[in-house]
Amino acid sequence: MKLLENSSFEAINSQLTAKTGDAHIIGRIESYSCKMAGDDKHMYKHFCQEVDEEICLTECDIYSYNPDLDSDSFGEDGSHWSFNYVNKCLKWIVFF
Repeated sequence: MKLLENSSFEAINSQLTAKTGDAHIIGRIESYSCKMAGDDKHMYKHFCQEVDEEICLTECDIYSYNPDLDSDSFGEDGSHWSFNYVNKCLKWIVFF
């Protein structure tokens, strides 16, 4: 990950600093690039290649699921979303 310079955030950051009594609070907003590099990029490509060889991702339907943790008995605390790759010909599902 790489820190991205952002002049708008710098202006906001100057307003997030406060001094009260014995406390000095420094708030900061930063933005980072989520682009993979180096070993992460190599590992991701290898992982995708292995999954694709097994289930043929280009032939899959992709489903996304956002659980309602209050009413879903299968929802787990901390689970925000999931992806399912379904290859109907192979009758296989890959769950992320």
